[in-house]
Amino acid sequence: MGVKRRRKRLAALAKGHVLESAVGTGRNLAYYSPDRVSSLTLVDLSRPMLLECRRKWEDMQDDVDKGKGGIRGKVPVRLLVGDLESEDVLDMLGPLPGGLKDGNGTAKSEGGDGDGNGNGIGTNALQEAAVTTSSSSPSSSSSQNLSSSTSLSHSSAPPVPQRFDCIVQTMGLCSASNPIQLLHNLERLVNPSGQILLLEHGRSQYEWLNALLDRTVLGHVRMYGCWWNRDIRGIVERSGLRVERLETSNLGTTYFMVLRPRPESEREVEGDGKRKEEMRRGGLVRRREEDVMDDGPESARGPSGWTSWLGWR
Repeated sequence: MGVKRRRKRLAALAKGHVLESAVGTGRNLAYYSPDRVSSLTLVDLSRPMLLECRRKWEDMQDDVDKGKGGIRGKVPVRLLVGDLESEDVLDMLGPLPGGLKDGNGTAKSEGGDGDGNGNGIGTNALQEAAVTTSSSSPSSSSSQNLSSSTSLSHSSAPPVPQRFDCIVQTMGLCSASNPIQLLHNLERLVNPSGQILLLEHGRSQYEWLNALLDRTVLGHVRMYGCWWNRDIRGIVERSGLRVERLETSNLGTTYFMVLRPRPESEREVEGDGKRKEEMRRGGLVRRREEDVMDDGPESARGPSGWTSWLGWR
């Protein structure tokens, strides 16, 4: 309940060079302000979802043509297929396709090879998923795929900063393989003075509701790949990120969070040992969840209407 309003509030806080993690089909696209956002980099693991996101972006041109405003054509955008949980996440922003420039104006070389089918596939873990804007018409086969050598919007390709000013993620921790590592990687990607904006869902403060979530989680995971009973507050606390704002709603299952990265010096003091231990813990949580999946009854299914009732979908 009220999730659309919260998405709008979250996107309204974004400014500067913005990275959206787990962008999915692009539900937040229409809510970013062209007066505040300098560039958008949209990342997701799912290529089909990014194709849908790209379609939404193209459809937004209708609003621009009708004088309804909108961000399309005003803010440079890239779509990237990739895993932000990877330990090599910083290297993902290495050589970029298309001769894009980094935040210092230095040209980046084109990276990656073709896949043999006429589709440019980058060698980095992040691969650009872009819209062809050249005058030549793409073939019917290539138009259904994502290319790493073309520009997404009619604007110029976005500059690629060494760090982003703001990172946005909505409903992403529930499906992450290692949510703590994901948060640490987002921390590494954001400027020291930047923000990480989260809209997540998970456990409630009411134990009767948690018991219900636990009892029906297996069916929900099988249907959506979503662990809706995760302890979001505990995950953020264990990550060590600074909580600047925390609001809960929908019986405490929806979390609106504004986070700040830890100072670099503090991360260095903690050292790699603690970070590896946190990564191990996060991996153990995921493995325990997978064990439950293997052992759980096939009939354990949660009512699909809950996701709408609790305002998560």
